[in-house]
Amino acid sequence: MREGPYRVFACAVPADEGLIEVATVKTLDECVTALADYYERTPAQWVRKRAGWSEKETCYSHLSVEQDQRGRWRAYRDEFSLLNGRGEPANFSTLDEAQRVADIHLLDNYPNAQPAVDDGYWWLVDPEMDWRLLPEEVALRAQWKPLASLWRPDVKQPSADRGSSGGSRPS
Repeated sequence: MREGPYRVFACAVPADEGLIEVATVKTLDECVTALADYYERTPAQWVRKRAGWSEKETCYSHLSVEQDQRGRWRAYRDEFSLLNGRGEPANFSTLDEAQRVADIHLLDNYPNAQPAVDDGYWWLVDPEMDWRLLPEEVALRAQWKPLASLWRPDVKQPSADRGSSGGSRPS
């Protein structure tokens, strides 16, 4: 592998004008660490776009909060509404509260991410994030299932020192 130096640049969204140089490192492994450190030190900020509308562009999703005609605030992730425990769009009395709850639930439903808190709020799930909600994806994955059964990690393979008597765990 070629040694550096490597210049590391960050850009959270395509609309950014230019890139920000965040580090110069010696190895490719250090690039990922430098980029993660930068985003941890410099988290995305909420930006007021106009009266009653704020947005936040993150590495994961686009968050927005808007105020309706009655003065209530609603939060959205990639245009999907944050819902309350009854499955209705959640209403907040202040901009700060709507932003805070949206931030807390930013990673909900993402692979390998646990819900931050169990406070009754949840996002309407984007079907592109969860393949189980797309009938064509379910059908495609069902066709793959026989292939997946060829490799079974729970079955012990015979080891060389035991010969073929090692057997496998009963199904």
